Amino acid sequence: MTLPIPTLGAVREVERKRNLLITGPPGSGKTTVIRRLLEALPQGAVAGFYTEEIREGGRRTGFAAQVIGGPGIVLAQAPGSGRHRVGRYAVEVEALEEMVLRPLRLALKDPSKRFLVIDEIGKMELLAPSFATMVLAFLDDPRPLVATVMAASHPLVDRIKARPDTQVIPLTAANRDRLPLELGKRLKELAGA
Repeated sequence: MTLPIPTLGAVREVERKRNLLITGPPGSGKTTVIRRLLEALPQGAVAGFYTEEIREGGRRTGFAAQVIGGPGIVLAQAPGSGRHRVGRYAVEVEALEEMVLRPLRLALKDPSKRFLVIDEIGKMELLAPSFATMVLAFLDDPRPLVATVMAASHPLVDRIKARPDTQVIPLTAANRDRLPLELGKRLKELAGA
């Protein structure tokens, strides 16, 4: 399966869709698609972050957030005693605000960053008060964006998915392997690169 090809009459509508959202259930491979996409884009031209699992002894014990070309933090861990929780994980909201969101705000002002990537717009990240503001700034920016979003309903996520400048791409076993290259090509076209 490839990215949907618009009919001739819908070309202008799809051209307006510069925000590409990958959605799927947990464990479907959204972060893997993002990491492979980053390999297909020019180094130094991307602003954003991705998440990855923290594993100990074969068990997932948390999640890390890695700013592209910058610092990484522990985003959530189990067991944990923090006041912000998602399931069994204590979420490090203050670290997300300081170490991830602050550099991303600066990156939005950098014209050398031609592509924007967010992995992920999910429950943990949305606990940070300024995360939604940063996501909306990325979505409103004229540069093309690829983001992963949770499949579950959430007021902000539902609003983002319904934006006219956004295309939602369900991640499936059939498109998972081809999607990074197709997204890279689409981003480059959108950026005029």
